[in-house]
Amino acid sequence: MRTYRITRDGREMTTGLYAANSEWNLIYMCGQQDCFEALKPSIYVRVAKATATNALARCPDTLATVLHHILCEFEHAFRKQEDLTYREVPIRLAHLLAMLGEKFGKPTKRGKRIALKLSQEKLATMIGSSRPAVNIALKQLKEAGIICMCNKEIILLDPEAPAKMCNKNTHC
Repeated sequence: MRTYRITRDGREMTTGLYAANSEWNLIYMCGQQDCFEALKPSIYVRVAKATATNALARCPDTLATVLHHILCEFEHAFRKQEDLTYREVPIRLAHLLAMLGEKFGKPTKRGKRIALKLSQEKLATMIGSSRPAVNIALKQLKEAGIICMCNKEIILLDPEAPAKMCNKNTHC
């Protein structure tokens, strides 16, 4: 599932990516302006805030889990802000692909195949960039031996690539 918002200038800005069965409290945590897109067949359930609040009040263990997820979302938002502020497009894209590899990756002989069909435009919305900049960054990542393309899917050849790229960049 992908959550996104429409910016004032009409562009999509991805606010979150969630693997199947990993974020059961996704809707509770999302803001009212968020839109949702299923990246794979999914079930969508919306629960009223009061209903969710009452249920959480009765289940302290569940409340602790929800709070943990909220803190993880804050950490993710901070990292995304840091990426947008200090990192160039190829590094942001490598970080995104590493994260997608962790959440949606399927091991292959060559590396981790990101089991999602993502257009360059969609990748651009996920890193706060443009499609032409993502096109150039993908070429750079291919030339560096970090990724390869196979049947319009991305294979992450080196899962440690974002850390390696970051070590070469003084802004990381």
